[in-house]
Amino acid sequence: MQTFYRLLSYLKPYWKQVVVGTVCLVAAVPLQLFHPLVWMFIVDDVLLAENLDPGQKKQLLIMWIGIMVAVHFLGVLLQTIRT
Repeated sequence: MQTFYRLLSYLKPYWKQVVVGTVCLVAAVPLQLFHPLVWMFIVDDVLLAENLDPGQKKQLLIMWIGIMVAVHFLGVLLQTIRT
C-alpha cells in the first residue's frame, strides 16, 4: 500500500490532467458502443417498418445516420482530449 501512495504523490501535480482524462475516458466508452444501438433502430424502425412511406423512411434514415455520425465525432473528440 505504501507503494501505491508513493505513486499517487507523483501524480499530485498533474491531478487536473488525470481528472480530465478520466472523465473523457468514462464518457467516450459508451459513445463507442452507441453504433449498434443506432443500427438496431435503423433496421427495426426504418427499413423493416411497413407503415411508413418511402419519404418518411428516407427522413428517418438520414436523421439516424446523422445522429450516429455526430456521436462518433463526439467520441473521437473526447478520445483526442483524453490523449
